[in-house]
Amino acid sequence: MSKLKMLGNCRYAAVVWMLVLLASFTANGGGQVSFQSMLSFNNAYAPEGNFDNGFTGPSTLVQGRDGDLYGATEAGGAYSSGFGCGYATGTAFKMTPLDELTTLHRFHQCLHSADGQYPQSGLVLASNGALYGTTVHGGSNVGTVFKLSGTTLTTFNFLHPTLDGDQPVAGLVQAADGYLYGTTNAGGANGCGTVFKMSETGAITPLYSFPAVPYCGYGDWGRIIQGSDGNLYGTVWASGAYAYGSIFKINLQGQVSILHSFQGGLDGLNPGAGLVEGADGDFYGTTEGGGVNNGGTIFKITREGVKTVLFDHFGTPAVVGSGPNSLILASDGNFYGTTKTGGPQCSASTTCGTIFMMTPEGGVRTIHVFDGTHGWRPAGGLVQYTDGSFYGMTSRGGGSLNCAPYSCGTIYHLTISGMAPFVQSVEASGRAGQVITILGNELSGTTEVLFNGVPARFVVYGNTYLTAIVPTGAETGFITVNTRTGILTSNRQFEVVR
Repeated sequence: MSKLKMLGNCRYAAVVWMLVLLASFTANGGGQVSFQSMLSFNNAYAPEGNFDNGFTGPSTLVQGRDGDLYGATEAGGAYSSGFGCGYATGTAFKMTPLDELTTLHRFHQCLHSADGQYPQSGLVLASNGALYGTTVHGGSNVGTVFKLSGTTLTTFNFLHPTLDGDQPVAGLVQAADGYLYGTTNAGGANGCGTVFKMSETGAITPLYSFPAVPYCGYGDWGRIIQGSDGNLYGTVWASGAYAYGSIFKINLQGQVSILHSFQGGLDGLNPGAGLVEGADGDFYGTTEGGGVNNGGTIFKITREGVKTVLFDHFGTPAVVGSGPNSLILASDGNFYGTTKTGGPQCSASTTCGTIFMMTPEGGVRTIHVFDGTHGWRPAGGLVQYTDGSFYGMTSRGGGSLNCAPYSCGTIYHLTISGMAPFVQSVEASGRAGQVITILGNELSGTTEVLFNGVPARFVVYGNTYLTAIVPTGAETGFITVNTRTGILTSNRQFEVVR
């Protein structure tokens, strides 16, 4: 089934292709999988990688307070010609769950562009309702952090690259203290990148400079996360004792511990994506290379640095794919992710990519193989929407001819029968008395909000979000929201900080 729809303004349009592909799998009670290619970008909205620069970044979509999905593209936009610079540097956009796309901002492409260039990592929703992201270049020519409120973009510059950092490729995370934390790919005291924090109003403070010895911390592509213990955890693509990448832990005061240095081979190499905390408190991640077939690995690591390889057979059989991106922990307790390449019967050689599911024990199953026509080379990982379904982007493929020979990429939608709706707190943790934001669907009829069984005061702002005050006496646990149509439970435990 196909559907053609014109989007955009008087100068540009995006072609929307609708394709529903059905497959079946059974795993821990899983059900039928439905894949839908929702939107095919044209050159005005070209996502990352369409100019064949060899880089498929960690870009993902994020759900906003209004229930729409927000994202960024590394290339494309209305400033793709006429400015004498010869290339385009991306957009920020939103899309409704029904595939209506609106471009919110177009990044200028000329050198030293004030609003930044190349937003490769996607956006993060902050507690103030704004969206924050990073650009690799622009600003003072070392990259920017930007804040997006509606169509208003505010840029914050790295004014002192030898202190603050240079080239923030990875995305941001908002920690329990309210600050946004991120990494840079270069700059800092040793020229090897930094970890920094930034207030919601834009004041950037460097926390840590990656060392040059024994190997420079090149390629901080994965978004750092805050663990339930309050520390930040992240990966570096090429660093550590063997130059194959490392995993680090840093507290909010800037004290760093290297938890693991990858050795290559069966241990894996080049962790190009961030980590995700599992229900067991351990952290799960991927490497782009290494393993039995040098197609990448999935691993888990404890807070103390004990690492276990869970899956090391990417690359063969071909259906498994190669080069896994970041993982997410879904509401069914399983992990889901994408691979950059691989998959059988691919019209674009062997570079189409896959979507896979992994149980906490490491059992991996491919649930979709990209066919080229409806998207290939997934750009980053997935996001689970609060109705239980998944959304993602591909950096190539689709119906547009404006980005020949690879096309411009797509946005896709994946549903799995049996995945129930849930609620999600924007903040992963908080103290008693703190106001937090809860996202969901059909929330307008909410009658009660509980933090691990303790009732909380709340204010409903419509169907898609509400705010609640962490109640005194609450313990770490799941949030439940009672609505007129049923009870919704959070997809993760909320950490109550003492």
